[in-house]
Amino acid sequence: MLGGIGQWLTEKIAASRVRELPPVLLSQQMTSLITFHFVLRPAMNQVPQAELPTMEETFTQNFLRAVPLV
Repeated sequence: MLGGIGQWLTEKIAASRVRELPPVLLSQQMTSLITFHFVLRPAMNQVPQAELPTMEETFTQNFLRAVPLV
């Protein structure tokens, strides 16, 4: 699976759609968000005043801020 993500990111780098960073680093940035979400999201649901954005919105915003060309 990570090989497929690395290949996809390499194609995006070649097309100048993503910053030219090592695909391993980009993969780690992308998957760490997902891992962190799965670890902390259930705990945040226990906080009564915590209004969280949707999972899709959060992942999209964070990834696009981290890797696109400026």
